[in-house]
Amino acid sequence: MKNIVWLLVMVIGTLSSCSKMNDTQKPYLNDGDLYYAGAPYNVVVISKVNSVDIQFKKTADPNILKYVIYWNNRANSQDVTPSEDAIEKVTIPNLAKGNYSFELIAVDKSGNKSKVVYAAGIVN
Repeated sequence: MKNIVWLLVMVIGTLSSCSKMNDTQKPYLNDGDLYYAGAPYNVVVISKVNSVDIQFKKTADPNILKYVIYWNNRANSQDVTPSEDAIEKVTIPNLAKGNYSFELIAVDKSGNKSKVVYAAGIVN
């Protein structure tokens, strides 16, 4: 009987100590829940003369509408429509010789963006 009372006290204590954890995050979700599209991964930048080839694996997210590649501090960009291939291959032409940093994001049909994936390469 004593064990049953202790078990009952522990169960009631556990249940009553669980508060609404959602209340702690409400101030940070004024616009609702955040959703991210699946990000590209295994990004490889291949140097070429006056251009680079960028290859990346696509996420399994079926709602991806496009990928966007940025460079020159987002002054330049190129949209990439997903192909049927598992690895996407893109050429960025007409680049001056030098070092470049690239940012890749995925955008889904609802307009949600993925986290940014960074890559760097050299144009010969």
